[in-house]
Amino acid sequence: MIHIYEGVDLSGKSTLARKQSETEDIPIIKKKLEIFNHARKDWLVKGDIELITQMFFESIYPLGAKYDFILDRGLLSSLVYSKFFNRDINLNYVYDYIYGDKSSHILIKLIYISDEELEKRYALRGDKIFSLNELKDIQKLYLETYEIIHSNSQNHRILLIKNDAQIHIQ
Repeated sequence: MIHIYEGVDLSGKSTLARKQSETEDIPIIKKKLEIFNHARKDWLVKGDIELITQMFFESIYPLGAKYDFILDRGLLSSLVYSKFFNRDINLNYVYDYIYGDKSSHILIKLIYISDEELEKRYALRGDKIFSLNELKDIQKLYLETYEIIHSNSQNHRILLIKNDAQIHIQ
Protein backbone atom coordinates (compact mmCIF):
# COMPACT_ATOMS: atom_id res chain seq x y z
CA MET A 1 0.00 0.00 0.00
CA ILE A 2 1.22 3.46 -0.86
CA HIS A 3 0.19 6.05 1.71
CA ILE A 4 0.44 9.49 0.11
CA TYR A 5 0.41 12.53 2.38
CA GLU A 6 -0.72 15.65 0.54
CA GLY A 7 -1.26 19.23 1.60
CA VAL A 8 0.07 22.73 1.65
CA ASP A 9 3.44 23.52 3.23
CA LEU A 10 3.15 23.85 7.05
CA SER A 11 0.03 21.65 7.22
CA GLY A 12 1.88 18.97 9.18
CA LYS A 13 1.91 16.29 6.49
CA SER A 14 5.59 15.46 6.94
CA THR A 15 5.17 15.24 10.72
CA LEU A 16 2.14 12.95 10.38
CA ALA A 17 3.94 10.84 7.77
CA ARG A 18 6.94 10.53 10.08
CA LYS A 19 4.68 9.48 12.98
CA GLN A 20 3.06 6.79 10.82
CA SER A 21 6.49 5.66 9.62
CA GLU A 22 7.77 5.32 13.19
CA THR A 23 4.60 3.63 14.48
CA GLU A 24 4.23 1.14 11.62
CA ASP A 25 7.93 0.83 10.72
CA ILE A 26 7.43 1.67 7.06
CA PRO A 27 9.71 3.90 4.99
CA ILE A 28 9.01 7.41 3.72
CA ILE A 29 9.91 8.40 0.19
CA LYS A 30 9.98 12.13 -0.42
CA LYS A 31 8.90 13.07 -3.90
CA LYS A 32 11.90 15.18 -4.81
CA LEU A 33 10.28 16.88 -7.76
CA GLU A 34 10.05 20.27 -6.13
CA ILE A 35 11.70 21.74 -9.17
CA PHE A 36 8.52 20.95 -11.07
CA ASN A 37 6.11 21.87 -8.31
CA HIS A 38 7.79 24.95 -6.92
CA ALA A 39 10.45 26.30 -9.27
CA ARG A 40 9.57 29.55 -10.94
CA LYS A 41 12.25 29.10 -13.58
CA ASP A 42 11.25 27.90 -17.03
CA TRP A 43 14.29 25.82 -17.91
CA LEU A 44 12.24 22.72 -18.72
CA VAL A 45 9.76 22.55 -21.54
CA LYS A 46 6.18 21.48 -20.94
CA GLY A 47 6.71 17.94 -22.27
CA ASP A 48 9.68 17.33 -19.96
CA ILE A 49 7.62 18.10 -16.87
CA GLU A 50 4.83 15.77 -18.01
CA LEU A 51 7.20 12.96 -18.87
CA ILE A 52 9.29 13.07 -15.71
CA THR A 53 6.27 13.31 -13.41
CA GLN A 54 4.50 10.45 -15.18
CA MET A 55 7.67 8.32 -15.11
CA PHE A 56 7.92 8.85 -11.35
CA PHE A 57 4.43 7.51 -10.69
CA GLU A 58 4.66 4.68 -13.19
CA SER A 59 7.93 3.48 -11.69
CA ILE A 60 6.85 3.64 -8.05
CA TYR A 61 3.22 2.42 -8.33
CA PRO A 62 3.97 -1.30 -8.83
CA LEU A 63 5.92 -1.35 -5.56
CA GLY A 64 2.67 -0.60 -3.69
CA ALA A 65 1.39 -4.08 -4.50
CA LYS A 66 4.43 -5.59 -2.75
CA TYR A 67 5.40 -3.15 -0.02
CA ASP A 68 3.96 -0.61 2.35
CA PHE A 69 5.57 2.82 2.13
CA ILE A 70 4.76 6.49 2.50
CA LEU A 71 5.09 9.23 -0.08
CA ASP A 72 5.43 12.79 1.16
CA ARG A 73 3.45 14.44 -1.62
CA GLY A 74 2.37 12.96 -4.89
CA LEU A 75 -0.69 12.84 -7.10
CA LEU A 76 -2.76 15.76 -5.82
CA SER A 77 0.31 17.98 -5.61
CA SER A 78 0.95 17.45 -9.31
CA LEU A 79 -2.57 18.68 -10.05
CA VAL A 80 -2.54 21.56 -7.54
CA TYR A 81 0.84 23.07 -8.38
CA SER A 82 0.25 22.79 -12.11
CA LYS A 83 -2.93 24.78 -11.62
CA PHE A 84 -1.28 27.25 -9.22
CA PHE A 85 1.50 28.03 -11.70
CA ASN A 86 -0.93 28.04 -14.67
CA ARG A 87 0.98 25.25 -16.40
CA ASP A 88 -0.86 23.84 -19.34
CA ILE A 89 0.32 20.27 -18.99
CA ASN A 90 -1.55 17.02 -19.43
CA LEU A 91 -1.89 15.24 -16.10
CA ASN A 92 -4.84 13.04 -17.06
CA TYR A 93 -2.86 9.91 -16.11
CA VAL A 94 -3.05 11.10 -12.48
CA TYR A 95 -6.78 10.33 -12.49
CA ASP A 96 -6.01 6.66 -13.26
CA TYR A 97 -4.32 6.51 -9.87
CA ILE A 98 -7.20 8.29 -8.13
CA TYR A 99 -10.26 6.71 -9.80
CA GLY A 100 -9.12 3.84 -11.95
CA ASP A 101 -7.64 0.38 -11.64
CA LYS A 102 -4.37 1.83 -10.36
CA SER A 103 -6.08 3.23 -7.25
CA SER A 104 -6.24 -0.12 -5.43
CA HIS A 105 -2.75 0.23 -3.91
CA ILE A 106 -3.02 3.90 -3.00
CA LEU A 107 -4.45 5.75 0.00
CA ILE A 108 -4.21 9.55 -0.22
CA LYS A 109 -4.33 11.54 3.01
CA LEU A 110 -5.04 15.21 2.32
CA ILE A 111 -3.97 17.21 5.36
CA TYR A 112 -5.44 20.67 5.78
CA ILE A 113 -5.44 23.32 8.48
CA SER A 114 -7.50 26.41 9.22
CA ASP A 115 -6.29 29.76 7.94
CA GLU A 116 -5.72 30.80 11.55
CA GLU A 117 -3.47 27.80 12.21
CA LEU A 118 -1.64 28.39 8.93
CA GLU A 119 -1.00 31.97 10.00
CA LYS A 120 0.41 30.79 13.36
CA ARG A 121 2.70 28.25 11.75
CA TYR A 122 3.82 30.73 9.12
CA ALA A 123 4.68 33.28 11.84
CA LEU A 124 6.75 30.64 13.66
CA ARG A 125 8.49 29.04 10.72
CA GLY A 126 7.83 30.96 7.53
CA ASP A 127 8.27 29.37 4.12
CA LYS A 128 11.27 29.55 1.81
CA ILE A 129 9.23 29.77 -1.37
CA PHE A 130 5.70 31.05 -0.79
CA SER A 131 4.10 34.01 0.93
CA LEU A 132 1.31 33.42 3.45
CA ASN A 133 -1.32 34.46 0.91
CA GLU A 134 0.13 32.06 -1.67
CA LEU A 135 -0.01 29.24 0.87
CA LYS A 136 -3.66 30.04 1.56
CA ASP A 137 -4.36 30.00 -2.19
CA ILE A 138 -2.57 26.67 -2.58
CA GLN A 139 -4.55 25.16 0.29
CA LYS A 140 -7.78 26.33 -1.39
CA LEU A 141 -6.66 24.56 -4.57
CA TYR A 142 -6.06 21.35 -2.63
CA LEU A 143 -9.55 21.53 -1.12
CA GLU A 144 -11.13 22.39 -4.49
CA THR A 145 -9.32 19.46 -6.09
CA TYR A 146 -10.56 17.17 -3.33
CA GLU A 147 -14.14 18.41 -3.81
CA ILE A 148 -13.98 17.83 -7.57
CA ILE A 149 -12.65 14.30 -7.12
CA HIS A 150 -15.15 13.55 -4.35
CA SER A 151 -18.13 14.87 -6.33
CA ASN A 152 -17.18 13.00 -9.51
CA SER A 153 -16.75 9.58 -7.99
CA GLN A 154 -17.24 7.67 -4.79
CA ASN A 155 -14.62 5.23 -6.10
CA HIS A 156 -11.60 7.06 -4.79
CA ARG A 157 -9.28 6.53 -1.88
CA ILE A 158 -8.76 9.97 -0.37
CA LEU A 159 -9.10 10.87 3.29
CA LEU A 160 -9.54 14.52 4.25
CA ILE A 161 -7.82 15.13 7.59
CA LYS A 162 -7.98 18.41 9.52
CA ASN A 163 -4.76 18.98 11.46
CA ASP A 164 -5.18 22.05 13.66
CA ALA A 165 -3.61 20.28 16.63
CA GLN A 166 -0.48 21.82 18.03
CA ILE A 167 2.32 19.78 16.53
CA HIS A 168 6.04 20.01 16.98
CA ILE A 169 7.62 21.32 13.77
CA GLN A 170 11.33 20.70 13.34
